[in-house]
Amino acid sequence: AMDNGPINAAQHPDWKDVHMERMKRLVERDKNHACVIFWSMGNEYRFGDSNKEMYAWTKAYDPSRPVQFERAGENEWTDVICPMYPGLDHMRNRASKELGRPFIMCEYAHAMGNSQGNFQVYWDIIRSSRNFQGGFIWDWVDQGLYAETGYGKAFWAYGGDFGVGRDQYHHDENFCVNGVVDPLRNPHPHGMEVKKVYQNVLVSSKQPDAGVITLFNDNFFVDLKETYTFRWELIRNGEKVGEGTFETALAPQTSKDVTVQLPVVKPEAGVEYFLNVYGYTKQATALLPAGYELVKEQLPFAANNYFTASASKPAGAVTARKSDRGDRVTLTAGEYRAVITGGWNAGLDTYAYQGRDVLSGVSKPNFWRAPIDNDFGAGLQRSLNVWRTADSRMLKSLEVKEADGSATVACVYQLNNIGSTMNVDYTMYADGSLHVAVAFNGENTQLPEMPRFGLLFSLPEQYANLNWYGRGPHENYLDRKDASLIGTYQSTVAEQFHPYLRPQETGNKTDVRWLSLTNKDGFGLKVSGDQPLGFSALNYLSEDLDPGFTKKQQHPVDLQPHHETYLSVDLFQRGVGGLNSWGAHPVSEFRYRVKPYSYGFTLSIVK
Repeated sequence: AMDNGPINAAQHPDWKDVHMERMKRLVERDKNHACVIFWSMGNEYRFGDSNKEMYAWTKAYDPSRPVQFERAGENEWTDVICPMYPGLDHMRNRASKELGRPFIMCEYAHAMGNSQGNFQVYWDIIRSSRNFQGGFIWDWVDQGLYAETGYGKAFWAYGGDFGVGRDQYHHDENFCVNGVVDPLRNPHPHGMEVKKVYQNVLVSSKQPDAGVITLFNDNFFVDLKETYTFRWELIRNGEKVGEGTFETALAPQTSKDVTVQLPVVKPEAGVEYFLNVYGYTKQATALLPAGYELVKEQLPFAANNYFTASASKPAGAVTARKSDRGDRVTLTAGEYRAVITGGWNAGLDTYAYQGRDVLSGVSKPNFWRAPIDNDFGAGLQRSLNVWRTADSRMLKSLEVKEADGSATVACVYQLNNIGSTMNVDYTMYADGSLHVAVAFNGENTQLPEMPRFGLLFSLPEQYANLNWYGRGPHENYLDRKDASLIGTYQSTVAEQFHPYLRPQETGNKTDVRWLSLTNKDGFGLKVSGDQPLGFSALNYLSEDLDPGFTKKQQHPVDLQPHHETYLSVDLFQRGVGGLNSWGAHPVSEFRYRVKPYSYGFTLSIVK
């Protein structure tokens, strides 16, 4: 039945009786089960004349239920248009038309590994059409099986992990590890994105600063008064400055404005406000306890102006001292010291206060991420391979500029393996803060698109306590961040690694204003962005999570964390995508062609 040739099984007369017998037995077996809401003629095989007879017989025998078949497309032999992994442009095209039938994707949003990007885009399209009714994510749960290594460590096994020699059996590697939850039903980070996008109360506002909240009840049978209680919070620069609760009646498929009484706020430079709205179950049900969060939304104020440069700089002496060879510069401001080195390992080597250096190695450009499963499916582990070693560099020029209250080391690096240059300016101020301005010049436009753009710092292991103001608490990416509200969060470096059953890129955060890594005494490093930053802080390097050109049966149990913290401070990282895992890319907004890029941030010491 899987034959996709010109004479397929559904078309061949020798197979007609087999098809008809299978359909009749299916209907006779399950016709009295109330949970069966429509019949399917099969999965992933070609449409043919047998399907026409199967459809006609089933509709005559059981006119109470629709009949669907994915490969029937939009012809007359299916009651439901049920495509598999349609592209977003196709969905927009069909959503703009009256189809006369439901449009339900029999499979969509392939959830393999670190995935589920652009999920909100799916649902913006779905909710724009009366015909679109959603779809079935492939898959619900990672189909991993419990196993143990030869030395007794547990892991989740997948294709290729079974049998003597393992490769003797045909397998598809981790292709069945594609759930929104792991084998123990713990949600993956992308599972939280699904929960957020699937919420049945939609929250928006044209005037959040006036406390006006627009609710749309996307349920079809339930009034909000019966099942939901709501809470709001006013957030100023990540801190809660007001809160309250409300309830409201709202019939299914209708909307209304609700006004809450907010504290008086005024627009300020360097300040931003968000109105967060949460909805909770009112009573316990067989599935959920009372007070369980089912709705959340974050509404930014129009006058937000967080990223405003300070006009005044601290006064005081800052000195710059070059080494005899001229390829090493030490910046000093009181008890603060920064060292910038040249040569083949050029970068920021030291950032210290009272002799306590928060760095354990030289900073370097970071253009690579450990390939996720969607990257492997699109062949990016090979086609973007040049970026794996794009950090190879040599100092091309170094210039020192001194001014009242500051000193700057302006470096130009030659990126040897990609034929491009990169400028990094380090400016120390009298208060010991170190501003870092980064520019990728992108001269070689023949390069493939960029997986990421940032600087990688290494810190001693003791700086393991992580705080940040940005999206969280779980990992998020530029095309998968709707479930991650902007706020202040506390965690540890060890908790940033998410154990996907096959190790891959993990732990990223987006829209970050600042972050800090501190030791048990509260001493450490703070990074503050000139614009929203992305970052990850892990005890692993990308190469630890990167198997190379093939996947090589890796598991989290195979990894050994380093006794260091690796902090990548990024302007961007490519989206994770999620249309499918066998060739689809993220939407164009989250793909980065080679061109000039620049960003900046300030390092400071937390004491």
